[in-house]
Amino acid sequence: AEQACNHFIAFKLLALIRDKVFSALRRLCPAKLEGKDKGNLISVITSDIELLEVFYAHTISPVCIACVFSCIMVVFIGSFHIALGVLSAVAYITVGVVIPLATARLSGNEGLKLRRKSGELSSFVLDSLRGLSETIQYGQGDARLSEMNCMTDALARDQERMKRIAGRNTAVTNSIILLFDLGMLALSASLCNFDGCLIATLALMSSFGPVVALAALGATLQSTLAAGNRVLAILDEEPVVEEIEGKASVEFRGAAAERVTFAYGEETILDGFSVEVPSNKIVGIVGKSGSGKSTLLKLFMRFWEVQEGCIQISGTSVNEINTSNLRDMESFVTQETYLFHDSIRNNVRLAKLDATDDEIIAAC
Repeated sequence: AEQACNHFIAFKLLALIRDKVFSALRRLCPAKLEGKDKGNLISVITSDIELLEVFYAHTISPVCIACVFSCIMVVFIGSFHIALGVLSAVAYITVGVVIPLATARLSGNEGLKLRRKSGELSSFVLDSLRGLSETIQYGQGDARLSEMNCMTDALARDQERMKRIAGRNTAVTNSIILLFDLGMLALSASLCNFDGCLIATLALMSSFGPVVALAALGATLQSTLAAGNRVLAILDEEPVVEEIEGKASVEFRGAAAERVTFAYGEETILDGFSVEVPSNKIVGIVGKSGSGKSTLLKLFMRFWEVQEGCIQISGTSVNEINTSNLRDMESFVTQETYLFHDSIRNNVRLAKLDATDDEIIAAC
């Protein structure tokens, strides 16, 4: 019943966390996500969130059980002699608190390194699949495979180090338990009669189960905590621009950029650029690769804020137009096409969820 309840709660929480992560991604897109590693993002929203199940299903209740059970056993063993109760308390604290903390300290940031390398491998595989035709065209299949094998081997070495830490942790835990059992036997033999000695020793020997589960957390929780930090990093990240609400609606009567300057970091893309886009006209923007054509369109969509100048729609700054109103007036075709495993109708309808069949046919 305890395991069933733990997993029910854990899976409910994982569903809630996934919903919040996807909400955060929607809030951050598109500006913040353009610089993100897509493979790493996939790793966070899949395997990293799955790892949190270890914490919710196998950590919270075992800690509570170990605390309650250990207190009961300390009282029971201490009923034979107070010194035996103190020894059992020291034993439980050592195995359930000191050992996992020491193991976590010795592990350092191995868990975070492991999750990062796992994300990098996911990204490499994703890039390899998306660029498969180019890889075949230029005969780079063997080189990509060799690089993938190197990354896999590096990840396996990190996993081996984590397993080695867990193995040493188990060996140290079992050795310390044996020493405490022998200590209880010797101390109870000098303080109690035969019955008290036998019962106190057997009680201690048979009661380490809950705290042994805690001793293993020092090694097993490293990857889980690292995964949690990666998830929290996405949830805590702030978007480049905030959505605007509560303004008066604007109808499209033309657009303009006035002396716009914009840079990605220290690289200036647009410097004092101006252009006017009249209503009901087709305007072509021509320039060499990297001159800022796509960037200008993204500024009209208000994916970023301009550093200098002004972007206007119908004479109103895009910073004063409701985001939903702005999206209704503009359509934007990205340089990358994503097709979902669904019908053509539903893929086209993503641009306008309430589109009629006639509108979909016209768009095609």
